[in-house]
Amino acid sequence: MQKDLLIVRGTHHCYFSVAAIPCDVCREVFPTGCELLSHFRKTDHKTLRYSCPWCASNEFKYSFDLRRHVRTKHPKEHDRMPSRLLSTDNLIYCSNNPEILREHEKVAPYNSDEARLMRQLISSQARQQGTLDRWEKRWQLLETGKPRQVKRKSGFTILHVTMDSAGATVTVQMEEKIMRAILTPHYIQSQRVLSKITRLLTCLPESTELPPGRWEEDSSLVSDLSDTLNIDKTLIACTQLLQPPSFTELAPPSPLTFDDLRSPSPVSLKEAPYTSTETQEDDTDPYMTYLDSPKQPELPACPDQHQQTRLQAPESPRSSTSSIPYIPTPILPTDSLKVSARALLMTGRLPLLPPGRRDWNSVHHAQVSFPNNMTWPPSNWQSLTPDQRTLLTEHLCTSLILHKRQPIPSRAELLLRYQALLLPGSAIRPSNNPFVRMLEANYHMVHAIASGQCRSSLDLQRKTLDTFTSIDEDSSDEDIMKAIKDVPLRL
Repeated sequence: MQKDLLIVRGTHHCYFSVAAIPCDVCREVFPTGCELLSHFRKTDHKTLRYSCPWCASNEFKYSFDLRRHVRTKHPKEHDRMPSRLLSTDNLIYCSNNPEILREHEKVAPYNSDEARLMRQLISSQARQQGTLDRWEKRWQLLETGKPRQVKRKSGFTILHVTMDSAGATVTVQMEEKIMRAILTPHYIQSQRVLSKITRLLTCLPESTELPPGRWEEDSSLVSDLSDTLNIDKTLIACTQLLQPPSFTELAPPSPLTFDDLRSPSPVSLKEAPYTSTETQEDDTDPYMTYLDSPKQPELPACPDQHQQTRLQAPESPRSSTSSIPYIPTPILPTDSLKVSARALLMTGRLPLLPPGRRDWNSVHHAQVSFPNNMTWPPSNWQSLTPDQRTLLTEHLCTSLILHKRQPIPSRAELLLRYQALLLPGSAIRPSNNPFVRMLEANYHMVHAIASGQCRSSLDLQRKTLDTFTSIDEDSSDEDIMKAIKDVPLRL
């Protein structure tokens, strides 16, 4: 069964298929219904053809071929016909296999004006050829058959996707419910799931506005989101449901009466008698200082006018208590985090963390050799321009990938994957690819930890490094990492 999810991309809408549709004859699978129909048109399994309403002997594979034929061969009829006569949903009435089209395409109403005119034109041509009974049987299926169920409009809408070192989060809307699935970092080990999340990250906008509310964990949504996203349940760490904010209606205040305006107790204007603090041992505040006491003693007379007397405050009970030694807050060591971050940058953790850049200024000419019989760095590369340094690095990286018979990625992803070979001072252009920007953010985070310039908390730094450490190393570039293992990092 096919499940198509609606992906919102700005003001446009596109459908992303999460399940394949098999062919009933050859069992070949296709991601969308349109590709299955194209397969039917190109093969003889279930022939799909469109007949011209004015010359039924001509048959066409695709709808645009029929429209071009009518525009060129029947210009008068083309100018007088209704605008929606040759629309995609109305061409099913001139197709020789409408049952297949009804399963995967939208159908115009049977009693609409365009559908009636199409059947009338086809009937006039079919009477001359003696095939009217065949066409009437096809139309009878469209009239009495069940309406087509649009499977791709299943109610699921993917709103937002985030991808970072801690995992991935997919926010989905089902009717009026908004839920999200938080994937574990182990999802990157599945190439199918990783490519799907990457495509979603590319199609969807970077941010989306969600209605106010709070996220509450709901384990009953694991099965629904697993079937919808076509992801294994073991890769889903938890599922959450967005609960709308709840407001409690306040009771209206009771009307005031004359009794409410009266003072609750009589007020005395007389001064309260003074009570000495020496006679009240139980009610005395043990931490009251001399200046806070209600009665101040008189100053003694000074024997000399030029001599100033300082009044010493009596000893507070606080000074008599045993003093508690001050224990400073322990500071967690950051040296271990720097060592772990530098070890990660030496090898990288692709496809989420590229290896760190190296300091090629400290390496002599042609000191490093690679499996494709190339050496690095080139001679006199310090005298080259930034663009020339970048082109040399691209040439080396492309040669290494072709030597391994691997697909060549985009230019930004290529330079980021092999940025360990990038010469200092090379010209790097910013990229708008979300996947490349995610790799750059991960690299700068680990680089800041390795250089001691990260402003995040130590707990967050440790969790970030533990997440990358748990990822297995990419063995495809193991020979390159061994060749440059003695080149220091550029921090």
